[in-house]
Amino acid sequence: MGEGLPGHLWRLASRWDFLNQRGIRLARPRPSDYIRDNIMITTSGVCAHAPLLGSLLALGADRIMFSTDYPLESNHEAVHFIETAPISEPDRAKICHLNAERLLRL
Repeated sequence: MGEGLPGHLWRLASRWDFLNQRGIRLARPRPSDYIRDNIMITTSGVCAHAPLLGSLLALGADRIMFSTDYPLESNHEAVHFIETAPISEPDRAKICHLNAERLLRL
């Protein structure tokens, strides 16, 4: 999900802070903050609830869009995954269509 990017945000922030504390001045914003503020991810290729929940914690529902990985994954399985995900209905609506509508100005 998101090519693993949500799982790396802590590491990006941690190393950026570590280097800055040692006098190595790096560009702002931190890469992790830039990703959180500017990157959208999709659920493509991952039909497991744990990565979805981790991505929600890392990025929030406003940064995740539902997608399938057709023809590599089953569309039926992807739909079942998002329909049964243990998330709120407002978050499900954002992930399933509202975020794409906002991003694509539909």
